[in-house]
Amino acid sequence: MAKKGTPLIDQLFNTLFPGNQSWNKKTSTLLVSIAKTTFADGTTANGSAMHDMGAANMLLTMQANSMGISTNLMGGFDRKKITDLLPLEANAVPVVMITLGFADDAGKLDEFFKTSELAPRSRKAFSEIIFYQP
Repeated sequence: MAKKGTPLIDQLFNTLFPGNQSWNKKTSTLLVSIAKTTFADGTTANGSAMHDMGAANMLLTMQANSMGISTNLMGGFDRKKITDLLPLEANAVPVVMITLGFADDAGKLDEFFKTSELAPRSRKAFSEIIFYQP
């Protein structure tokens, strides 16, 4: 995790793809979520590593949001640059980058992001995403 004003946040920011960079210019914190693909013995595969990482990310997001801290999980970053930048073990895989901070006025965003941020939200119906057959 890197906080605003540190060299590491600039280095992490530079691994973001351009679309993510443009709306993260003022973020106060960037965090890299890393999954360990093996258990502590270093050889036994952890088949649920991605599930575990997703659950941890969900709980972090829920806790932050309950405290008024905005979050966004991003897959748009250069994983190779992250592995070159951070001292990761061979079994450590960067999964997502998370930005944390306090939301600002959407009117300050670049036009593309402002339009997206201010657009009405909609969700798919459960019947479109949940399949059940008795």
